[in-house]
Amino acid sequence: MTTLTTTEETDGFPENTPNLHTNLAQLEAIFNARLKTDYVFMNWWVGTFLMPWVTLGIYFYYRHFRNIHRRNQHLQRTRAFYSTLAQVLRLLPQASEKLTGQTAELLEDYEIRLGSKEAIAMAKPVHWKIWAWGEVLYSLSIIALFGIGIALAFSHVDPASAKKQIAFLEPYNDLISLINLSLSIYWYYLYKRLLEDYIPMDLLEAKLLSYVQPILRNFSNNDSRTLLPSFEPQCRPRNFWLHLLLLFPTLGINFLYLDYCCIHEAQRRFKESARVQYRILQAVKKLAEPSANEVTTS
Repeated sequence: MTTLTTTEETDGFPENTPNLHTNLAQLEAIFNARLKTDYVFMNWWVGTFLMPWVTLGIYFYYRHFRNIHRRNQHLQRTRAFYSTLAQVLRLLPQASEKLTGQTAELLEDYEIRLGSKEAIAMAKPVHWKIWAWGEVLYSLSIIALFGIGIALAFSHVDPASAKKQIAFLEPYNDLISLINLSLSIYWYYLYKRLLEDYIPMDLLEAKLLSYVQPILRNFSNNDSRTLLPSFEPQCRPRNFWLHLLLLFPTLGINFLYLDYCCIHEAQRRFKESARVQYRILQAVKKLAEPSANEVTTS
């Protein structure tokens, strides 16, 4: 990519050239960040049926946390990519002559869509810390009660006194059960978000492409090198409550199906999004080339 750094290097070029290449570099950096945000888990069968036993159940919780975390990062990175793209489009050398009429309206509609409350809310992070700290509290409570029970079993006290002490602990068992119920409800809320949040992002990205494609074609005089692929949605709507009701008749097997969908549909979306964004990046870099007159610096 061309980089212009000094006044002498930019002399004679369009006034917006340094800003254009700064934004292009930022756009490329956001695209490359997908390697950190759109990561793939190990084989689902191994991670579901082997790793929890090897790690005493820790891996299952770790994967759930990472699944939420990559959802947050991916949606934020995707919105940042298209926000930066709007800045790049306005700075392209062709924009000074061709960003008029219908093309200008398309870009304005694109920015309105990107700045809508729905698009902003979609990219907001899902808060997993409530669930994580709740799990810590639940685990500590179980360990504490188990330790007290062991201590009473090996202490030299008469049976009547031991029975009273155990009866004293029963309300705490009810409290732990309540904590566990609350965590289970929040756990399923997180799965509901993981199943649902990629679907509107699929639709948003497809809609944004419908604005970007004619703008790029107009800027390039219908150059085929700026032709973008259509975005194919990878996540399909599911009735979460129906799956929740099926959890009991299927003895929990339906939960494994939900987990599989959460992971694999997201990974398919990552690949499709990267494919489209790569073509966008190549197209705008091609359109930016004349602004630098093929000048490069070491």
